[in-house]
Amino acid sequence: MHTSFRRFFGMILVVGMAGGLLAGPGIAQAGGFVSPQDMLTVYFQAINAGDYALAYNQWIAPRQTYTEFVTGYGDTARVEAHFGHYQPGPAGTTQGAVPAVLVGYRTDGSVAAYNGCYYLNYDGTSSGIGLWRIADGQMQPMAAVPNGPTLPTYLDRACYAPANEPGFITAQEMLAAYYAAINAGDYAAAYSLWTNPLQSYTDFATGFADTRQVVMFTGALQPSASTSYPEVGRVPVVLLGFHTDGGAVAYAGCFRLDYHSARPFEWGILGANLAEISLPVGPDGNARMTNALWAQCF
Repeated sequence: MHTSFRRFFGMILVVGMAGGLLAGPGIAQAGGFVSPQDMLTVYFQAINAGDYALAYNQWIAPRQTYTEFVTGYGDTARVEAHFGHYQPGPAGTTQGAVPAVLVGYRTDGSVAAYNGCYYLNYDGTSSGIGLWRIADGQMQPMAAVPNGPTLPTYLDRACYAPANEPGFITAQEMLAAYYAAINAGDYAAAYSLWTNPLQSYTDFATGFADTRQVVMFTGALQPSASTSYPEVGRVPVVLLGFHTDGGAVAYAGCFRLDYHSARPFEWGILGANLAEISLPVGPDGNARMTNALWAQCF
């Protein structure tokens, strides 16, 4: 667990509000390297501002025509959007999802709420909000509008079904839980996933002070060819770290894992061989992401 790798990780409060055209860190960075939630915040701010073309163009394959999309907001005064933590998609892809609660204020004074997930694809050939495109949105009506204390409950939902049969956790799901804990500020839960931590807990937690969020993409588990215990395999990853000052960094490499069925998440982290890379953007941005996720860890 290298110091250069630790320095950018930290905590994020991932409740975004898109009630009107708001100024803030997400919008200030809208033309640069933005997070998934930043993109969704801009998306709903565009809708609230009547810039439906900008919002519509964020969809990869819209289910509606542009006219139908605009008409659907005909009785909407504004949308207030709240977002949860980013969840990585299938191994080997640059897909992911963000839980959301939407509160719609209609022109007749009524209010409706929806809960679900937005499914996104990373596009390194673009920039700004174009780095994240909407592949799907699965939102369901809520019986009542959630208040502040209940809101986190609705945002703490799984956007993907378990990859395997009940009772078995994949290596990628353990790593997703690791970064979900970090992004939620639950450093004790994340720290417990290290088999033999290389840092004290205080150093581990302190290393996250300047980070809003870590977004992770994973590759397939590569089993160890060695019969020596405890390492059983490695998982290639790409990590995008979003700083509290609006900056961002990227890392690529592999996590080294062991396994024991008696653990809560079954897998444990033995080590991480990670190196800082340039942000995966530009004409070769997607290719560099794909190559890193399919790289050989051994």
